[in-house]
This record gives sequence, structure tokens and C-alpha cells, in this order.
Amino acid sequence: MKKIFFALFALASVVLFASDSKQEIAKKLHGRIRIVDIGEDYRVRRVDIGEDLVVNLAMDGTLPGAWKLVAIGEDYRVRFVDIGEDIRVKIRNFDEWDKYYPE
Repeated sequence: MKKIFFALFALASVVLFASDSKQEIAKKLHGRIRIVDIGEDYRVRRVDIGEDLVVNLAMDGTLPGAWKLVAIGEDYRVRFVDIGEDIRVKIRNFDEWDKYYPE
């Protein structure tokens, strides 16, 4: 019984402390981004105020906060959620979504 408890405690510790902070995610979340329904690297909530990262949709995602939306060959996979997010983003040019989102 003690072994099972210890194993569960160790697993919970790894899960809690292995996740990146919102600041660390914000620093590295740029580049080629693929929007997915399952199998995400990060859960993202789109907000208008209170964001952790301001995102600009772009043809080239080399600058911090710039996302180049792709269908294959992504750097990161993100899933948009309503609750339980890893990071909150404000998409500055959201009205141009169709222009950048690959079909």
C-alpha cells in the first residue's frame, strides 16, 4: 500500500512541476502553429482583456507572438478551450483569421 501511495505521489509531483509557467509558454509560443481538436501541446483561451500573450497572425512566425497557421509541419499544436487553459491569448488581427487559416 505504501508503494502505491508513493508512486501516486511521485507521479502527481512530476505532473504539477513539469508544466511550464504562463510566462515560459508565452516566450516560446510562436512560429508555425497548428490548430487541433485533440493531441495539443497547449490549451489556449482567446480573450479580449487579461491576456498572457498578444498574438499576431502572420505569414512568417519568426517574431515572438507571431503565429503562422499551418496544416502540417507545425512547431506547436494548440487547441482553443473555454476553461482549463494553459495560456490566455489576445489575437490582435482576429478579423483576418480566414486570410491566414489554412483550409
